Amino acid sequence: MKISSRRSIIAAAVIAVGAMLVAIALFPPIAARDETAIRELVAKQFPDIRIESLSKSPIPGLYELYYGGRIVYVDDKVNYVLQGPLLDAKGRWNLTAESLGKFAAIPFDELPFDSAFKIVKGTGQRKLALFGDPASPAVRHIEQELTQVDHMTLYVFLLPFEHRNPGATDKAHGIWCATDRAGAWHEAVANGRTPPTPATCSAPIDDTLKLASKHHINILPTLVFANGLRMTGALSASHIERLLAAAAAPSAR
Repeated sequence: MKISSRRSIIAAAVIAVGAMLVAIALFPPIAARDETAIRELVAKQFPDIRIESLSKSPIPGLYELYYGGRIVYVDDKVNYVLQGPLLDAKGRWNLTAESLGKFAAIPFDELPFDSAFKIVKGTGQRKLALFGDPASPAVRHIEQELTQVDHMTLYVFLLPFEHRNPGATDKAHGIWCATDRAGAWHEAVANGRTPPTPATCSAPIDDTLKLASKHHINILPTLVFANGLRMTGALSASHIERLLAAAAAPSAR
């Protein structure tokens, strides 16, 4: 009787597992079904849009839609479309800019570090690349924020935008040719003073300009994190800390 009972339990379990597998095969996960439905609704209402990415936003019921280099947000019925940045209210972080930075990522390990100089702070464990014009007010702002960030190695790529900041190219050459490049950089950004460029010194400015053109770097400062995330503009120290931590997380590797 006991054997028969055990066989009945096993048989029931096998049937239940089999039914579950059939259900999974016949009915895709709810999230996948929702995404498919949203894609179909977007295609119906906005036939000119080619969706490149669709994902859940941090707000329940709201989805992030990426297309043509831009992000908008839609509800699950595509009755409403929201444009503009999604901000984290506590940290004041621009979450939309972070998402755009992922789509515009630059492989960190492929950067030509011979064309940059290093500023090591603390352990230097965390990595960050900065494309900056020493004559740019926005670069001056982020330089002040970076003074509050420790334990990182900052790779500075000198990227003078002469058409915006006349004299920036001479400043960049002076920094690169200085005995103490980090010190010359800080002095140039903070006070606008750079040492004269020796006639025998050459700087990789043209190479960096070509690199910027290749990756469409036209907003300064531009930061590239170890996970490839690209961020532009004047970020706060707390935002940089958040992104450095995310780039160092195992899931980001």
